[in-house]
Amino acid sequence: MRFPMEARVTFRWIDESGVPHEREGRTLNISELGAFVRSREHPPQGTPVQLTVFLPPVQKNHAAPTPMLLHGRVVRLEGNQRGEEAYGFAVEVKSLNPA
Repeated sequence: MRFPMEARVTFRWIDESGVPHEREGRTLNISELGAFVRSREHPPQGTPVQLTVFLPPVQKNHAAPTPMLLHGRVVRLEGNQRGEEAYGFAVEVKSLNPA
């Protein structure tokens, strides 16, 4: 079951040449098995990726977001309706830990 949640996320991957990349985006939804990240820049489909999701505070008196570290693989890229470059990607989560 996925939960709609907009949260800031940073994501990292290493390309085929061994060059590390780091970008930012926002989650659209999340579950313990996966997440969808909105970002115009993204890793290629099939790439292992590490995400740090900054979950919004649960308690009103706790102002700082809670970071969660996810390791997974990009399983789908999505573009907009005009067929332009993908603006988001889905990740299948392999592990989930507090950051």
